[in-house]
Amino acid sequence: MKGSRGMVLAMLALALIVSSGAQASFVIEGGPLQWVLEGKPSSSRPVEYVYLRLIRVGEERRSLYFRLSELHDDQGNEFPLDLIVLRTPYDSDEQRWENVLSERCLLAADDDYVDLKLGVRYSEVVVAGTYRGSLLSDAGEEVPLEVVVQPFTDVTLGPATIRLDALAGPGLYRAAEPAQISVRANHVNWIVNVNSGGLFRIDDQNRVAVQSEFIPLFFVEVRAANEPSGRENLRLQGEDYGREALITFEVQAYVGWGHPAGTYGGVINVDVEVGD
Repeated sequence: MKGSRGMVLAMLALALIVSSGAQASFVIEGGPLQWVLEGKPSSSRPVEYVYLRLIRVGEERRSLYFRLSELHDDQGNEFPLDLIVLRTPYDSDEQRWENVLSERCLLAADDDYVDLKLGVRYSEVVVAGTYRGSLLSDAGEEVPLEVVVQPFTDVTLGPATIRLDALAGPGLYRAAEPAQISVRANHVNWIVNVNSGGLFRIDDQNRVAVQSEFIPLFFVEVRAANEPSGRENLRLQGEDYGREALITFEVQAYVGWGHPAGTYGGVINVDVEVGD
């Protein structure tokens, strides 16, 4: 008897487990819940929505609430939860999850289905990577989410043109003001190459003088200490500076006896690479 009773209890327990796993209260049509974010983030960038329909399953009439798990990439970086936004017919305002304990009603008790919009507002810099998480509810299985943040690199240079007044004979001349490169990226794999075609003598009308011989430019990066020597090409790497950097460098040129006194002008070239 004891053995039979134990077997019956075990079978009942197994039936409850199977039943609870099979009795999902909803299904979702649409999706998948995946986003690929390209380009630069901006507060004016439109929300990128995925449209889905949440359908009630079974006879139980109750409102269905969902939480949002944390989203992480393979390196452990976290995607900000407040960038995930929700629109439902139950609220005219855009809804968000403040934290993993927040719950939002996605299906009211009186409705058999509802059409929803789940989106990403890409308004701030997020480290490039693939982030995964889930929508969670006690009414059914978790719903996976994936947000792919593509690398971006934004580089600005000022000034891009250089003028030198070489009026005091041969020697070393510096541009009146240093140049600056500003880098804003969501990764550290960026490489910025700085070079120039050199300086040419220009006349009073800002035109290149006839038979003007170019003067090579070289750049000296301005650091707090141990400034490197001048180079005709600078190669700046994100591994040394991080995801954001403001790099200042002086622009210099040697004017020789073969260069007539006068004003010289040129352009600084910046090339951007993204490594693996």
